[in-house]
Amino acid sequence: MSGSTSPGLVVRIAARAPARPTTSLRYLRRTQDYRQELGIWGSPWVGIKQFQLLFNDELFMRSLWNTISIAFLKLVFAFPASIVLALFLNEVRVLIFKRVVQTVVYAPYFLSWVIYAAIL
Repeated sequence: MSGSTSPGLVVRIAARAPARPTTSLRYLRRTQDYRQELGIWGSPWVGIKQFQLLFNDELFMRSLWNTISIAFLKLVFAFPASIVLALFLNEVRVLIFKRVVQTVVYAPYFLSWVIYAAIL
């Protein structure tokens, strides 16, 4: 077996392996009002009670709304801004300026903010 095929083989074997019992038990305990004396099969199921608690919580609803609105605003403003920046950079004739702007714009995606701050 060559070195390049062994990672793929490991992934295939791991994907076919059954779930660990502890993971399954943790999931069952979250979906039940688990009582030690009744065990897994004797404990009553929670059902939709946890979802009702979650969606009736004012702080959760505000957080959900903030998350959705920020994602929408990023889609509306950041996506077109990146396209406009690319079009503007395409029109720049000074190659050194173009490369510097591209480096400054993309550096945060490749470097940690700590390293980036140390460079500046």
